[in-house]
Amino acid sequence: MTFPDDSTAVRLERALRAYLTEHPNAADNALGIQRWWLPEEFAFVGIGELVLALRAIVATGQLVEHHLPDGSVVYTAARAGKPPA
Repeated sequence: MTFPDDSTAVRLERALRAYLTEHPNAADNALGIQRWWLPEEFAFVGIGELVLALRAIVATGQLVEHHLPDGSVVYTAARAGKPPA
């Protein structure tokens, strides 16, 4: 899955990082993030594209991916002083 262009991916990741900065205790699954964390300008972004952006932020260590027993995934901000899971 790809973004329409690289600038969309960059802007999406920037929006997610901004949300994390403003809400350091935020935690949600991809659907919740799509609905609650993103500004209206990203309404066109599908779940697949969003998950790619979330995984890119996970790779930087700023976001942690938690796999729950039911198979769902919840994303949280990485805590300072703790290594990413």
